[in-house]
Amino acid sequence: MDKKIVSEILNKYHIKTYNPEDLVAFFTPLEKLVEKYTKKGEKILEIGCGNPIFGFYMNKQRYNIILTDISPPAKNVITLDIQDCEEFIQKHKKEFNLIYARLVFSKQYEKEHEEKTGKKRFTDIDKILSNIKKLVKKGGHVILIDDKGSIFSKKQFNFHGLKIIESYTVKLKPSIKNTVLVLRS
Repeated sequence: MDKKIVSEILNKYHIKTYNPEDLVAFFTPLEKLVEKYTKKGEKILEIGCGNPIFGFYMNKQRYNIILTDISPPAKNVITLDIQDCEEFIQKHKKEFNLIYARLVFSKQYEKEHEEKTGKKRFTDIDKILSNIKKLVKKGGHVILIDDKGSIFSKKQFNFHGLKIIESYTVKLKPSIKNTVLVLRS
């Protein structure tokens, strides 16, 4: 990732809360995966972008990423609840070469949300995988990056026809490690 371009994006969107060097360290592993599993111009879906900087950066590099979040942080982000998105699925069925989610489907974040609100954040995790499967092209890929353990199991991936083809841990900083799962539809 190019730190200069990241800085330009931060300035353009008046984002002052992030250090460009930290973002480059955090996003470079995902950038390499996007480059490995897609070509520029192919359709990519980001689920739960939160901070949309990575998607903005990759779109600037001629990737075609649709950014989504349940609470969009920017005007270029589509509102989407992956548990309840039939209209979106009808419009985009089997359209995406790659779907990815960073730090969205985490056991720890799910637990913290439930403790805070008394409700589960994701009420039907099988529905989430079913919806992802409906959106990704046959032979397409799904990348899940997490730092606290995934809410999904290998059995659930298999049931939904998603095969794990890569699984590893990447160290971003001495205190920050992410688990990366790459699945093929």
